[in-house]
Amino acid sequence: MNGLHPKKKIFLLYYSMAVKWTLQTLIAAHSHCQKNKVEILQSTLCGCIQCLAQFEPGEIFDWSDDQETAMCPLCDGSNSVIGNASHYPVENVEFLQMMKDKWFDQQYQ
Repeated sequence: MNGLHPKKKIFLLYYSMAVKWTLQTLIAAHSHCQKNKVEILQSTLCGCIQCLAQFEPGEIFDWSDDQETAMCPLCDGSNSVIGNASHYPVENVEFLQMMKDKWFDQQYQ
Protein backbone atom coordinates (compact mmCIF):
# COMPACT_ATOMS: atom_id res chain seq x y z
CA MET A 1 0.00 0.00 0.00
CA ASN A 2 3.02 2.25 -0.21
CA GLY A 3 2.44 5.24 -2.43
CA LEU A 4 -1.30 5.40 -1.77
CA HIS A 5 -2.97 8.49 -0.35
CA PRO A 6 -3.37 8.10 3.47
CA LYS A 7 -7.18 8.24 3.25
CA LYS A 8 -7.13 5.54 0.60
CA LYS A 9 -4.96 3.39 2.90
CA ILE A 10 -7.44 3.83 5.73
CA PHE A 11 -10.35 2.96 3.45
CA LEU A 12 -8.60 -0.18 2.22
CA LEU A 13 -7.79 -1.20 5.78
CA TYR A 14 -11.43 -0.79 6.84
CA TYR A 15 -12.59 -2.53 3.69
CA SER A 16 -10.36 -5.52 4.34
CA MET A 17 -11.69 -5.78 7.91
CA ALA A 18 -15.34 -5.41 6.98
CA VAL A 19 -16.12 -6.12 3.36
CA LYS A 20 -19.82 -6.32 4.15
CA TRP A 21 -19.91 -2.62 5.04
CA THR A 22 -20.08 -1.19 1.58
CA LEU A 23 -20.82 2.43 0.82
CA GLN A 24 -24.42 1.40 0.13
CA THR A 25 -24.60 -0.24 3.57
CA LEU A 26 -23.33 2.92 5.25
CA ILE A 27 -25.87 5.06 3.38
CA ALA A 28 -28.70 2.70 4.31
CA ALA A 29 -27.60 2.61 7.96
CA HIS A 30 -27.50 6.41 8.13
CA SER A 31 -31.23 6.57 7.41
CA HIS A 32 -31.74 4.96 10.84
CA CYS A 33 -30.34 8.08 12.54
CA GLN A 34 -33.44 10.14 11.71
CA LYS A 35 -37.01 9.79 12.97
CA ASN A 36 -35.80 6.79 14.96
CA LYS A 37 -37.60 6.98 18.31
CA VAL A 38 -39.57 3.75 17.94
CA GLU A 39 -36.51 1.86 16.76
CA ILE A 40 -34.29 3.34 19.49
CA LEU A 41 -36.77 2.40 22.20
CA GLN A 42 -36.84 -1.17 20.83
CA SER A 43 -33.04 -1.34 20.99
CA THR A 44 -30.87 -2.63 23.82
CA LEU A 45 -27.77 -0.71 22.70
CA CYS A 46 -27.23 2.52 20.79
CA GLY A 47 -24.18 4.04 19.18
CA CYS A 48 -23.32 7.57 18.12
CA ILE A 49 -21.66 7.86 14.74
CA GLN A 50 -20.19 11.24 15.67
CA CYS A 51 -18.47 10.56 19.03
CA LEU A 52 -18.47 6.72 18.76
CA ALA A 53 -20.03 6.35 22.22
CA GLN A 54 -22.18 3.35 23.02
CA PHE A 55 -25.02 3.60 25.51
CA GLU A 56 -28.41 2.21 26.45
CA PRO A 57 -31.57 3.84 25.11
CA GLY A 58 -32.55 4.87 28.64
CA GLU A 59 -29.63 7.30 28.68
CA ILE A 60 -31.23 9.37 25.90
CA PHE A 61 -33.19 12.31 27.25
CA ASP A 62 -33.19 14.74 24.32
CA TRP A 63 -35.07 14.24 21.08
CA SER A 64 -35.34 16.48 18.01
CA ASP A 65 -37.70 16.52 15.02
CA ASP A 66 -40.86 16.78 17.14
CA GLN A 67 -39.44 14.30 19.66
CA GLU A 68 -38.82 11.64 16.99
CA THR A 69 -35.01 11.70 16.55
CA ALA A 70 -32.63 10.59 19.31
CA MET A 71 -29.92 13.02 20.37
CA CYS A 72 -26.62 11.67 21.70
CA PRO A 73 -26.38 12.17 25.47
CA LEU A 74 -22.58 12.40 25.30
CA CYS A 75 -21.61 14.71 22.42
CA ASP A 76 -23.60 17.91 22.78
CA GLY A 77 -26.81 16.47 21.42
CA SER A 78 -25.77 15.19 18.03
CA ASN A 79 -28.64 13.56 16.15
CA SER A 80 -26.34 10.79 14.97
CA VAL A 81 -27.63 7.91 17.06
CA ILE A 82 -28.43 4.47 15.70
CA GLY A 83 -29.87 1.59 17.71
CA ASN A 84 -29.25 -2.13 17.38
CA ALA A 85 -32.92 -2.73 16.56
CA SER A 86 -31.90 -1.38 13.14
CA HIS A 87 -29.94 -4.63 12.71
CA TYR A 88 -26.74 -2.68 12.09
CA PRO A 89 -23.74 -3.58 14.31
CA VAL A 90 -23.69 -0.59 16.65
CA GLU A 91 -21.71 -2.66 19.16
CA ASN A 92 -18.84 -2.70 16.66
CA VAL A 93 -16.64 0.39 17.01
CA GLU A 94 -15.15 -0.23 13.56
CA PHE A 95 -18.62 0.08 12.05
CA LEU A 96 -19.29 3.30 13.97
CA GLN A 97 -15.90 4.64 12.83
CA MET A 98 -16.71 3.91 9.20
CA MET A 99 -20.02 5.72 9.62
CA LYS A 100 -18.21 8.67 11.18
CA ASP A 101 -15.68 8.70 8.36
CA LYS A 102 -18.50 8.81 5.81
CA TRP A 103 -20.80 11.37 7.43
CA PHE A 104 -18.47 13.60 9.45
CA ASP A 105 -15.01 13.27 7.94
CA GLN A 106 -16.51 12.91 4.45
CA GLN A 107 -13.88 10.36 3.58
CA TYR A 108 -15.92 8.58 0.91
CA GLN A 109 -17.25 11.62 -0.97
